[in-house]
Amino acid sequence: MPRASSKKTGQSNSTASTDLFRSASTKASSKELERIDQLFYTYANRSSGLIDPEGIEALCSDMEVDHTDVRILMLAWKMQAEKQGYFTQGWMNIAEDRDTTRQESCPKFCVKILNVVNETHKNNLSLANSTKFKSSIPLHKISGPAICRAEKSNFHVQQEEWRRSLKALRVDTIEKLKKALPDLEKEVRRTSNFVDFYQYAFRYCLTEEKQKSIDIESICQLLDLVLGSQFRAQVDYFIEYLKMQTDYKVINMDQWMGFYRFCNEISFPDFSNYDPDLAWPLILDNFVDWMKAKQS
Repeated sequence: MPRASSKKTGQSNSTASTDLFRSASTKASSKELERIDQLFYTYANRSSGLIDPEGIEALCSDMEVDHTDVRILMLAWKMQAEKQGYFTQGWMNIAEDRDTTRQESCPKFCVKILNVVNETHKNNLSLANSTKFKSSIPLHKISGPAICRAEKSNFHVQQEEWRRSLKALRVDTIEKLKKALPDLEKEVRRTSNFVDFYQYAFRYCLTEEKQKSIDIESICQLLDLVLGSQFRAQVDYFIEYLKMQTDYKVINMDQWMGFYRFCNEISFPDFSNYDPDLAWPLILDNFVDWMKAKQS
């Protein structure tokens, strides 16, 4: 009988210890989430409860990350931010000033765009209806990171997206977020993840509900950002081809993914293993013909 009592006591102590551990773990998790939320509201607009363009700009500055850094788009991927939106990386056109804005310095240019957005919000207007704003352009640069997206007329970061990504990265302060970026880049660069990231980059830049393609100018910028560091020669020549050819005004997902496969599988620049009879997008057949003509 004493042995049974001892066994019961042991079980009771074990259960109590488990309960204490669970309680402590729950409290720690709750505190972490509280810090993540506090960090969110550091940058969020108090009236909207969202991180607006000014908050995005402040976040990017505090992270000491340039707005042209591909890791910002990687952070958007980690957040799984909405697939439709503007990748706010610095080249947003203003309809009435298309030709001159590209010549402006980025910081000055970004301020101009932020002023347009803020003015539009003040007047309770839709950005799509603003005469100063061209919402149909799928991918253009503006100050601030990729986590700033557009849903209908709003640029914002949702709190759930913020929570999900920061918990996954195990960070709850700006310093930790800065330190997590190199590991995030390594995670994205893994082959299995990079394919998903590459697809995500394209989808993220589709701004219209039924939009399935992106204009050539924007694609050239996106290719340079996403693939330039891995396949410099292929990207440079393909961008050169895209800019001089006149057959294609836009690029779709199949063509976008086809180029990634091309970079990984085809011997460059001799194209010795390229077979046009295989299922390559026609634009790549044309690109190879153009390259061979250049080489000859």
